[in-house]
Amino acid sequence: MVGMDSVGKCADSPAALSGMKMRSQESKIHLDTFKSFGSTPVSMTVAEVMSGLQTGVVDGFSNTPIFSFATSWTSAVDHFTYTKHLYQPGIIVASKKWFDKLTPDLQKIILDDSPERRGINSVRAITKPILGNFEAMNIKVCPTNAEGQAAFKKAAQGVWKRFAARSSANARMLKLVKAAKAKFK
Repeated sequence: MVGMDSVGKCADSPAALSGMKMRSQESKIHLDTFKSFGSTPVSMTVAEVMSGLQTGVVDGFSNTPIFSFATSWTSAVDHFTYTKHLYQPGIIVASKKWFDKLTPDLQKIILDDSPERRGINSVRAITKPILGNFEAMNIKVCPTNAEGQAAFKKAAQGVWKRFAARSSANARMLKLVKAAKAKFK
């Protein structure tokens, strides 16, 4: 995931976000994460972000390069910091009743888990060209070095602990996510 800033600076560490009003998804964990970075999170729907950026209600937002480009939020900013501070996989959810009505060949297509159907590699492959598009739009693209990424991770650790402390289910989920991430590497 990426950090976006429209106040004339790169946000390549949590300290750089201090005092900034950052658009946040309407989620406690997202709000807590921005607070842990020292910014002021502003809960805002996707539909409100562009006007929020244009009117100064928010200074920036956090989203992937592809989503930022698709929504045209990049037209309201002059810096784009590629922080990789958050990863949010996309999922598709469908009712079993609907799925069961599909023909077997369509069910097979939907359930296909072959490597070429896995979107993560496709999205990663187009990230660099999209960041190049930002530069062509006179948006300064700011990469985050290993030190900055470590600072984001360290700042988020407290959020992870608070999430796990809310319930045993949360604690189990966090443990499973960490194990899956370790396995994925």
